[in-house]
Amino acid sequence: MRDKKTDTNVTGGAADLFHKACEYHSQGKYDDALNLLEECRLIREKKLGTNHLDYANTLNGMAVVYETQGKYEDALKFFEECRLILEKKLGTDHPDYAATLNNMAMVYRSQGKYDDALKLFEECRLIREKNLGTNHLDYAITLNGMAVLYETQGKYEDALKFFEKCRSIREKKLGTDHPDYAATLNNMAMVYRSQGKYEDALKWYKQCCLVQKKVLGVGHLDYATALNNMAVVYEKQGKYEDALKLYKECRSIQVRELGIVGSKYTLNNMAVVYQTQGKYEDALKLYKECRSIHERAPGTDDPKYAATLNNMACVYERQGKYEDALKMFEECRLIQEKVLGTRHPSYATTLNSTAMVYKSQGEYEEALKLFEECRLIKGKVLGVDHVEYATVLNNIADVYLSQGKHEDALKLFKECRLVHEKNLGTRHPRYAITLSNMASVYHSQGKYEDALKLFEECRLIQEKLLGVDHPDYAATLNCMAAVRRARDKH
Repeated sequence: MRDKKTDTNVTGGAADLFHKACEYHSQGKYDDALNLLEECRLIREKKLGTNHLDYANTLNGMAVVYETQGKYEDALKFFEECRLILEKKLGTDHPDYAATLNNMAMVYRSQGKYDDALKLFEECRLIREKNLGTNHLDYAITLNGMAVLYETQGKYEDALKFFEKCRSIREKKLGTDHPDYAATLNNMAMVYRSQGKYEDALKWYKQCCLVQKKVLGVGHLDYATALNNMAVVYEKQGKYEDALKLYKECRSIQVRELGIVGSKYTLNNMAVVYQTQGKYEDALKLYKECRSIHERAPGTDDPKYAATLNNMACVYERQGKYEDALKMFEECRLIQEKVLGTRHPSYATTLNSTAMVYKSQGEYEEALKLFEECRLIKGKVLGVDHVEYATVLNNIADVYLSQGKHEDALKLFKECRLVHEKNLGTRHPRYAITLSNMASVYHSQGKYEDALKLFEECRLIQEKLLGVDHPDYAATLNCMAAVRRARDKH
């Protein structure tokens, strides 16, 4: 967020307000930033009128703050007002007009309105290609935004293709010792992580860290973010102590630079590790601390605050505190409904989590009802070939298995397997889990050799990707032992 002043002699005071608002925004003081921006807007409206470019830039600044707060409809309202002014004053081929389209596309992406986002990204890309060329840094920004969208949709090869184009432009224009180049390395690593290619992800994350360490120093927030991302990979690999070590280093930097408020997301990530380890009280302690920070800034009407509630509820579910879990999931759902709407993937995820509680309680019909609602949302927004859609199929199948509906369960597990194979390949942890689930059906049916065959395939994937010390690998060994015992009895 920056001010493109064109008439400082008339509204110099407004420019100072804008710059101070930028400081507040970077510090997470969003209400203070908005108050100053509103004051700035009123001055510019009075002195310059509502069709002036400085007025438009103030609207853009307010939209950016609202986007950061997760108030997407407010953000779109101000971006659209800004867009109309730019269209009138500069035309639709101007770089500033394209930048506003790019900003609106990012909001739609955050809302889960992926088709709307892609349409605006593409419109922005064409304007920038025409006016700036395909080697311009602004063109690279659009490619990056589109790549993030493709990654979110599970279109990993498309994402890597666009990230690679972005990386090539930034390498040519900025060199390899630049923060923006490092950011592209980080994004490419994110795709590999999503694909379950953890060693490839670590390779790119480590390269990103080296650039940031050299250019920014080990006390910079971007360096902290890179540490956080590496920690996520270690967590996925079951290297929990390595993950916690990096999270703590990341949090130390954030607290020093931003105060305790700036460390809330890392606290959440540390809690996830404790949760995965079964250290539920440790996890809850950190989730509660994270929630308390969120309540102060940016407040409770925020998607990430809702996500923290979701995580706490998941811990309660694991502890068998089902009423506490349901209460918290409902609080989370209401926030998401208000801020994101009922057709957002995050809203669907909360329905999925709530259904898991009902399943744990043996209330299968109530669980299936919510799973089905979740399936419809994710199928519409993400598509039926998305890995998150497959996750819902997996959960529905698990209910069928608990009900003894083995053929219905097997049918959905096989459909889930095909989606994973198509999007992730046959050497991904999620693919392995689906094989394990299919094997469990065969075990229940007394088809022991079929079960062992799939468990063995699952085991080999986990051994290669996760290592023999990973909890999932140990769980597979236990399942195989159980099948052999059942087979020997018969």
